[in-house]
Amino acid sequence: MVEKWSRLPRGQHVPCRQEVFLLAIKAITQCSFGDYILDEDQVAKFWKAYDTCWFDFDKRQRGDEPNPGSDREKKFNDAKKYMYDILAAVIQVRRKHPTIENRQMLVDVMIENSIPDDVMQCDAMTYVIGGFHTVGNWLVWTLHFVSMYPEIQDKMYQEVKDKLNDTGKVIPDNVAQLVYIRQVMEETLRMAVVAPYAARYDDEKDVTLGGYVIPPGTPIIQALGVGYNDPSIWQNPDKFDPDRFSPEKVAERHPYSFQPFGFAGNRKCPGYRFAYAQVATVLANILLKFQVHHVDGLGVKAMYGLVTTPQNEVWLTITPRSDKNKEE
Repeated sequence: MVEKWSRLPRGQHVPCRQEVFLLAIKAITQCSFGDYILDEDQVAKFWKAYDTCWFDFDKRQRGDEPNPGSDREKKFNDAKKYMYDILAAVIQVRRKHPTIENRQMLVDVMIENSIPDDVMQCDAMTYVIGGFHTVGNWLVWTLHFVSMYPEIQDKMYQEVKDKLNDTGKVIPDNVAQLVYIRQVMEETLRMAVVAPYAARYDDEKDVTLGGYVIPPGTPIIQALGVGYNDPSIWQNPDKFDPDRFSPEKVAERHPYSFQPFGFAGNRKCPGYRFAYAQVATVLANILLKFQVHHVDGLGVKAMYGLVTTPQNEVWLTITPRSDKNKEE
């Protein structure tokens, strides 16, 4: 993606959501299944099918079910089938042509354990969706906020130069050194309310919360987004301020005041470390090469659901840092 942007005319507007989501899909499929699904056309069609299913699913979450046999239901089922067919084909190719390198992927583990094909496809879909939807929206919102605050962007750029030696290569040994970038990422999760709620239930016994007895099997919604805007926890909650996630500030707050990937030990999102590393890697490589600017007159409205996504495309203007260096 960075190479593609480098070839664009100066001042070119970039459709951030489109670019970032295609990148996120490529990243999770390559990490999980190898290079079999990296065709540009396939990735674009997979994303389009996913968007069709996701937005319909969001409607169903709000009680808006499609009528049986309706065009809407058919559109949803066709899109879902397309995604499952793609993953089924990837699994079959890997089964016939296992890797000859020492690079075992998720698909290899599933094949080795003789998991039934239908279960394998469902597990694969879970990993793919979990690996790109939240990450994609997280990246889009982060780039949006960064484009609005040049001073924050400059500080991120300086950290990347200092910690990665101008390479942009993020590895386990140095990702933890990107302290300020992580602060920006976490402030984005809070400010954009990327994950607005979570849910749990106890199916064996009563649970008492705030004096109320909740029967077994009752879903309990954890309103994360409400907590992220609570002024008793966050001073000036409507202000984008990455410094509120400095190590010193974090130590002052209750640890449960910010848990975007879940509270419950082993029930916490298993891919949260991968998500942090992936977002940090993309941000580091973009900011090392470009300045990003918002496009005047084009606001961004949030569409809340299971994950908060921009209502429309987020357009950015990119400027190669080499241009800035020439001007200086």
